[in-house]
Amino acid sequence: MKILTYLCSRGAKVDAPNSLGDTPLHFAVIRGFPEAIRRLVELGAPRDCRNALGQTPLHAALAGDPAIIRLLVALGVDINAADFDGMTPLHEAMFEDSEAAALELIRLGADVHICNVDGVSPWDIAVYEDLEMIIAMCKSME
Repeated sequence: MKILTYLCSRGAKVDAPNSLGDTPLHFAVIRGFPEAIRRLVELGAPRDCRNALGQTPLHAALAGDPAIIRLLVALGVDINAADFDGMTPLHEAMFEDSEAAALELIRLGADVHICNVDGVSPWDIAVYEDLEMIIAMCKSME
């Protein structure tokens, strides 16, 4: 954190994207660094910044620890933010076979009925793939 704070004190931008549009917040999420995520937000990093595909840091959290998902939602990241293909973080979790992430997103209130540009919702994926735990959680949340 000292290096992050030092770099920002010297003018480093907390929202500076790379060539793919990923920001330091995206990278802190991908690497699973909760302290860096908190510090970047404290320093003014936009919570719902988007990369070149329209993906927010929450989209980047799906392969990692569900605690990162909880942290991002607690920090105010839009749990239902869709990328340019209409894919929400829950869609991505379902397509990536990240059951833990999908279950956490549903538990935190992700909408299972939002459709992507192809008209497919996370609920459709769960039913088509017969994802019993996800179907059961969705039904218990109704």
